[in-house]
Amino acid sequence: MQCIAMKRSAVMAEHFLALPKGDQAALLRLHAEDLRMQPFVLEKDIWVCWALDKLFTMPGRLPMAFKGGTSLLKVYRAIDRFSEDIDVTLDYRGFGEEIIGKESRGELIRLSDKLKGLVLEQTRDVIKPYFESVMSAEFRQGSFKVDVSEDGEKVFIHYPAAIEGNDYLGTSVLLEFGGRNITEPNETRTVRSYMSDVVNDFVFPEAEVTVLALPRTYWEKSTLMHVECNRPNPRLSAIRLSRHWYDSYKMSHNLANLQSACAHDLLAAVVKHKKLFFHYGYANYDHCLSGGLRLVPGDELANALDNDFKSMVQAGMFYSEPPAFAEILERLKEVERDLNNSITAHFQKPTN
Repeated sequence: MQCIAMKRSAVMAEHFLALPKGDQAALLRLHAEDLRMQPFVLEKDIWVCWALDKLFTMPGRLPMAFKGGTSLLKVYRAIDRFSEDIDVTLDYRGFGEEIIGKESRGELIRLSDKLKGLVLEQTRDVIKPYFESVMSAEFRQGSFKVDVSEDGEKVFIHYPAAIEGNDYLGTSVLLEFGGRNITEPNETRTVRSYMSDVVNDFVFPEAEVTVLALPRTYWEKSTLMHVECNRPNPRLSAIRLSRHWYDSYKMSHNLANLQSACAHDLLAAVVKHKKLFFHYGYANYDHCLSGGLRLVPGDELANALDNDFKSMVQAGMFYSEPPAFAEILERLKEVERDLNNSITAHFQKPTN
């Protein structure tokens, strides 16, 4: 009996990614219906966890934080869609840079360009070789590839897939790096795959990550939406853009948490930072603090976002029946109004 238990324990310790591809595919298909997810979505989720684990255990890594839609899904369970991209902030102070607040616009532009160059050096000369080395040690040569975009902000990890993806969801994990932000406030959380919830016989990747706090992610997304709504020539392709409106819709169900004095002060900090590094003449960031935060797009952008959202639905990106995009916009009209009222009240200065 003891020998059998020891043998079973050894089987349970086997890593899922060490299985033959046919066995991996069979397990993914077996549990896809129970988890109400497509098999290729389950596989990509495993690789997202794998990539996060490798990134946050990289020796000598710079200060960084996991953020964006995938953090909302995997850490906070705030959204109900698959999010496959890993957004990472490299704290600009980790490059040895500081801002005193008296810099001219020209100085900020030069600093921004310098930080972009430092991100390129980090991804091209450190992160890419690191992932190539790790994958060479774990997987068969020729079964994977690591690419870096020309600007260095995107690292593509083409993993050895057991199941083919689709037009919307390929077989690579995208890590997007930005070096013009800070990593606070943050938390330390553990990220696990969905398969690990239902399969006990194999070990799946999991990662302990530093993650940007939920309220900051909300304001980062809201100010991005605000800028897009103010853009003179809307992005009529809007590819992969509608997810921000869906995420905002889902997070708005806890609107009271975003109407506190602390939340409004955090919005002010996000606005201040975006004015430094993400300055556009049409952005109107100050309006975010004076009752003019825009979450609802004009008709042209709304139509483009609706089309992109339908592409997400057709690709099976949602874990439950999603609302129609028109319903999302109706809800965000209310959110926009209520947030602007509370923000105005918070920042209104008493008159003497």
